[in-house]
Amino acid sequence: MSGHALKWESFDADLEAAREARAASGPALSVVREAPRPAAPPPQPAGAQEMAPPMTRAELDAMIAAARGEGRAAGFEEGVARAEADFFAEMRLLLAEIAERAGDVELIRARAQEEAAAGLERVANALLTAVAPAFARLGLADEVARVAADALRRVPQSPLRIRVAPAQEQNVREALDYAGVKAELTADPELSPISALVEWDEGVDKIDLDTCIAEAHAAIDAHFQPRKEMKANG
Repeated sequence: MSGHALKWESFDADLEAAREARAASGPALSVVREAPRPAAPPPQPAGAQEMAPPMTRAELDAMIAAARGEGRAAGFEEGVARAEADFFAEMRLLLAEIAERAGDVELIRARAQEEAAAGLERVANALLTAVAPAFARLGLADEVARVAADALRRVPQSPLRIRVAPAQEQNVREALDYAGVKAELTADPELSPISALVEWDEGVDKIDLDTCIAEAHAAIDAHFQPRKEMKANG
């Protein structure tokens, strides 16, 4: 620039002159810049798998719900198995206790039966030892009169001979008179107060209540002997 002062008028004139000169020289070259191409992704190593697309919220919720359901199911099955095991364990203990108590009851029952049987045996033997002979003595006279009357019906022409213990002579005589039986009555000291003989020509009938009582004692012993042996071996 020369030393003249810059004015707006001269600036506008110079700008207009420059535009005219650029228009006269032809269309201006426009510079087009090509945008940079994106870089290619690096090659993946062989065998590498493509990454799965990210899960949606719904898929994630469904997976969580399924996991919880499986957990509940597993926990439920485990609880059921534990409850069954506890139940059967309690049942085994209960059954063992019941069996033990049943065994105790059976033992008590067996002991009660043994005691009852022993008591019954004692009572039966006491009756045969003390009571039966007394009743036999009281009933002997009537039994002799019955047997003699039966013999007379069978052999009415045969005389009867009756032998009894001296202690029974008077009682038997009274019983024969009451029954209307005629017989020869003899006191025999070798006979017991509960024994008698009724004889006739064709036979004899012996009344032996001592033997009957002895046989009753033997029957009682035979009845209770197996129980005694079982107790001794038990």
